[in-house]
Amino acid sequence: MDRQHDLELVLRARRPIVVIETRDESRMLDMLRTMALSRTSESYVPLFRWSITDGLQRLDIELEPQLHNAEPGDVLKHIRAVKKPGVYVLLDFHPYLEDPVNVRLLKDIAIQFGDVARNLVLISHRIELPRELEGFSARFDMALP
Repeated sequence: MDRQHDLELVLRARRPIVVIETRDESRMLDMLRTMALSRTSESYVPLFRWSITDGLQRLDIELEPQLHNAEPGDVLKHIRAVKKPGVYVLLDFHPYLEDPVNVRLLKDIAIQFGDVARNLVLISHRIELPRELEGFSARFDMALP
């Protein structure tokens, strides 16, 4: 439970990008879902999950994946266009950080964080952020159980 509280603090720390290196993806998603569902109505923020295979999908309620948002650039453009707060978990996004368009889209979303609080949570076994994104990010260490 302490790790969940620590993650909540990281998400509220005004860093738009949170990087989590872990191989225990399902445990991390469960923790994020539990956090989302335990928020009060005033602090409630929708939780989304993206993967290259399934596209974008709400995690806090049962909805079908948005397959039209399966491509990395498409989902980032969608997130950038959304004008409401949200937590967007991007699974295994590390290979797409080599694309300068994706890096720019991530930076655009991060820059807009003061106007629209959208957290991007990158989960993968290993993530090296481009230097231009480091100032917008925080790392969270997911300790083993």
